[in-house]
Amino acid sequence: MNELNFLEQLVSEWYSFLEFDVKTNVRYGKRPKGGFEKEMDVVAFDKKDGILFHIETSTDAEPWDARRERFRKKFEIPETYYKTLFPYQRIERIVVVGLARPRKTPDFGSGIKVLSVPEFMREIAGRLRQMNPLREAVPEKYPLLRAVQFGIRTGGCLGFVGFTGEPEQHQKADNPGKERIVQRPREAIEV
Repeated sequence: MNELNFLEQLVSEWYSFLEFDVKTNVRYGKRPKGGFEKEMDVVAFDKKDGILFHIETSTDAEPWDARRERFRKKFEIPETYYKTLFPYQRIERIVVVGLARPRKTPDFGSGIKVLSVPEFMREIAGRLRQMNPLREAVPEKYPLLRAVQFGIRTGGCLGFVGFTGEPEQHQKADNPGKERIVQRPREAIEV
C-alpha cells in the first residue's frame, strides 16, 4: 500500500465519501529499466455522471509560476491511459494547492481548476455542516472527514481559521490574562 500525505488522504476520503470510485498514487508510463514516468495523486470516478476527476495536491510554498509548470506537466497524460482506469465521458482536472490564493486567480491552462487548501476545506465544511454527527456521523473509515465534522459541530479550531465562511475578528480582551476573543456575528467565544 502506498502512503498518502494528509492532503491526498483528505481528497481521497472526500471523493470516496461522495460515493465515487477512487484510486490513489496511480503510476503510469512504465520505464524499460524499471519505475514509472509519472504518478497521479488521486483519480475519482463519478459513475452516475461519467466524470473522471484527476486531482493533484500540494502544500508547497513555491511561486505560482513554478507551480503552474509543475502541474501542467503532471496533467500531460494520454487520453488512452485515462480510459484504462474508468469508462468516463468527461475529465475534470483539479489542483488543490497552497494555503492562500493570489489576488489574481492562477491560470494553469488546459482547463485545470485551481483550489487553495482553504477553498477545498470550505467545500467540505459546507456539506458536513449540514450533517449532525449525533445523527449522521461521517463513517469511521474516513477519519480526517470525521475530525472535520466534529470540529465544525463543536465550535473547534476550524471556525478560527476561516473554514466556516463566517467573518471573524480577532482582538485582545481588556482582561488581566490577555485572552483572545474571537468575535463572530451573534456570538463571542473565549479562547
